[in-house]
Amino acid sequence: MSQRTADLYLVDVIDAADAIARSVRGLSSDEFVDQPEKRDSVLWNLMIVGEAMTRLSAELEQEMPEVPWEQIRGFRNRIVHGYFALEWPIVWHIATVEIPPLRESAEALLARNHPETHRRWKERIIAGKPDEAL
Repeated sequence: MSQRTADLYLVDVIDAADAIARSVRGLSSDEFVDQPEKRDSVLWNLMIVGEAMTRLSAELEQEMPEVPWEQIRGFRNRIVHGYFALEWPIVWHIATVEIPPLRESAEALLARNHPETHRRWKERIIAGKPDEAL
């Protein structure tokens, strides 16, 4: 089994956040609720964000004090274990209000702590290959 490193988990967070942004772009909250494929995409990517964030070290957690770590982990668990009780307005709020600053924090941390991975990630994005592995 391969060992993923912190830089790759940060890339996972950034990529999932970008996928969430693409899924909700141009939609109202009502349109989001009415489109199961968009909801599914957002939930999947929120699970990725939550799982990747649980894999980051306590030291990295301290470098991102603005991030609501416990809420992210808790929401990931709600998606996985309590999906039947999800409230779509809350999911919409998380996707459109809370994820963008988390994404920016993750990218800043990646650039600061892992500049080579950040450079390779940016090259992949510029090349139009966002799904290509690093």
